[in-house]
Amino acid sequence: MISVIMPVYNAEKYLKESIESILNQTEQKYEFIIINDGSTDRSEQIINSYDDERIVYVYQNNQGEAAARNAGLRIAKGIYIVWQDADDVSLPNRLQVLKDEIEAYDADFVHSDVLLIEEQGVPIGYWQSKQVSSKNILSYFLKIGTPFNNPSIMFKRDTFLGVNFDEDLRIGTDTDFISQIFTNLNIKTVHVNKPLLLYRRHGSSLTSLENNYNVLNLHLSKFLQRTSLMDLFPEINWKNNNQVNNEAIAYIILAYLLAKRGLFIHANDYIEKAKSYEVSNETEKFIVGMGFMLLKDYDQAISNFKLVKDKDAITENYIGESYCFKGDFVTAKKHFLNAIYLAPDYNEPIENLRAIGSSLGFNLIDHTWRKFVK
Repeated sequence: MISVIMPVYNAEKYLKESIESILNQTEQKYEFIIINDGSTDRSEQIINSYDDERIVYVYQNNQGEAAARNAGLRIAKGIYIVWQDADDVSLPNRLQVLKDEIEAYDADFVHSDVLLIEEQGVPIGYWQSKQVSSKNILSYFLKIGTPFNNPSIMFKRDTFLGVNFDEDLRIGTDTDFISQIFTNLNIKTVHVNKPLLLYRRHGSSLTSLENNYNVLNLHLSKFLQRTSLMDLFPEINWKNNNQVNNEAIAYIILAYLLAKRGLFIHANDYIEKAKSYEVSNETEKFIVGMGFMLLKDYDQAISNFKLVKDKDAITENYIGESYCFKGDFVTAKKHFLNAIYLAPDYNEPIENLRAIGSSLGFNLIDHTWRKFVK
């Protein structure tokens, strides 16, 4: 059975449409848990207007989104869990398609694309999800965030036993929840490249905390605290017993990646950590090169990287990135290929080859998405 969990807080404007999109599913074997998190509008009257045995209604005093989701998880009986936000709309076959896919591939969770809509339901964009292998997922969370459209996911319940939503977080609760699940690097996911959910964006869905750095990035801080450097950067040769050098390299790369996301406070902290180590001359040249990359002085970065005598895949990759930022894609390509030859499982130079090609022209074999492009 499927458990659909809907947290509700002052959602009267969209709640009826959202509830009915679940009640009218082609898949009928599910329970529909609605957690009213202390709404002060007409949400409760709307929920109580439905007489359907599949609905499990719970009212609680306002405790926040994470607490509402946890309350739903505690009473859910299904082997599969699906989220439905109170302002979103599920296509009629959403549950059926997700269930079929998760069972066909014996996956831990399945996720779909979403059609982005505004307040009145007018389409305003398309969010495509991404399939990322479990060995690369942690670095993806670090560099970009979640690769999934979080509201679109169906989980196998056993996937997150012992994992709860962090009630200290004010935003990013779903991304934090998913990143906790991937502490287990054997998670199997499946991407359904269809828009099974209409995801609504409107004024009240945009946080008023956008300029509060600490609130915005608390979930990232927690992610970094519970994730080891070895899991974040498997491309580093952790077996070479140069633990001091390895950690310094990891911290300077971490600083660089965070700076690219605009997280300069975090980045500065890790720069200081990297500089605090007494490292070998070769590692120091690499760290100095990364420092110049942070300053966007790519000529100096390349000069320092090239002083490293025995260049590993990581050094080759960042030489390539420096050339890319200078606009020299031909030379950059050579260094990315060198990195791949040295470490075929290292994902960063492979992504960088794609980035080079995409910057020059991007073509999808599937052209159906361009049907209405003028």
